[in-house]
Amino acid sequence: MNCQIKSVITALLLLIAFPASHAEVLGGYRAYGQHVETNNDSIFQTPEEFAVFPRNSLRQEGWISYQQSGLNLLITGRYTVREDDDPKDKVILNELYYDFSADVFDFTIGKKILGWGVGQAFRPLDVIQREDRRRLIPTDLEGLPQISAEYFTDSSSHTAIYARRTELDQVDFDGERDEVAYKYYKLIGDWDTLAVAHWSEDEGFAGGAGAALVISNEMEIHGSFLHREQCIRSLNSLTINGGLLSTSDPFIDVDVGNCSKVLIGGSWTGESGIGLLFEAWHDGEAHSEKEWDQQRELGVKQRALLNVPAVPSDAVYLNLKADQQFFDQPVLLENNLFMMLSYDGNRLDPSIDMLFTPNDQGIAITARLNYELNSHMILLGAVRYFTGDTDSAYSEIADQSFAFAGIDLAF
Repeated sequence: MNCQIKSVITALLLLIAFPASHAEVLGGYRAYGQHVETNNDSIFQTPEEFAVFPRNSLRQEGWISYQQSGLNLLITGRYTVREDDDPKDKVILNELYYDFSADVFDFTIGKKILGWGVGQAFRPLDVIQREDRRRLIPTDLEGLPQISAEYFTDSSSHTAIYARRTELDQVDFDGERDEVAYKYYKLIGDWDTLAVAHWSEDEGFAGGAGAALVISNEMEIHGSFLHREQCIRSLNSLTINGGLLSTSDPFIDVDVGNCSKVLIGGSWTGESGIGLLFEAWHDGEAHSEKEWDQQRELGVKQRALLNVPAVPSDAVYLNLKADQQFFDQPVLLENNLFMMLSYDGNRLDPSIDMLFTPNDQGIAITARLNYELNSHMILLGAVRYFTGDTDSAYSEIADQSFAFAGIDLAF
């Protein structure tokens, strides 16, 4: 039996054991339609039959959360219809954990979404659950099986976690591994400070710290730093070992040694509801400028093979499709500047942001709009457009823009 189905059955049995008479039960429904516009100028562009993403898709989700006497449950049912593809359905056990106290410690056992870190668009200190902070379509993360213990004082806290990854999570991890982490929080004057340490079987040790300061009712600043002993990048083996075409998936995980992540930022929010956010970061786990140049050069040479009669065009297009895995990660290149302008209204919440990669002059622009019809219903939509200098990574993404519109209901 599928482990996901087993988990859901276990959750339902626990609901029977914990009657809902004194429980908090919430639920909702979400539906999002997405449209993808292709970039015909990209060297990685392929005919529609080789496309990575379908042009149109519809995703529907129903979710339910349950809380009682320390038991916490979140389940999502997802139904996805993509253009020229069979519908797919999935039941996701996002969270199932139990909280309890013993002496001066608070314990948690089970599957839980774990968010640490300092930052908005990027969080270096999220060492356990590495969430894509800029994902276009809202979705609930899938938690990790873990055991944690916490100890609190008036101005500090200690948290120790053991986690066991057993399946694909939200940010490109597939396999099994054990990991442990420790977080120390301390309020020092007006500064919120944070220190973390993390160890896992395949990445070794990582450690870092962060801080945030609320300067006034309108302004705050924040920053964080993480150094990792071992960093893994997904790279095209053809750019490492030579050759132009591969008969199998050419992307491999490469150990690039130790690396660091650094973020600084700040935000301002006026009484009118207008807000400004600025962040700059370096992500040592993202692609370097050299790696992008090598991938682009490979793509140019592969595309030139379409003019060689002896080379099957299908083989070329399959490799260009595989090349698009280079773009399949939350942070594309190492150095990034991020700016966002937003407005927090009574019902209308628009925002526009720009991510800029200074090394290659690439740009990703995202506009969002949420409209609250009432306390139970929100209409929302977003558009993301990639552009920049001709040779930049963002300008070469095969799918130039994404747009979605949807509805979010809560019961």
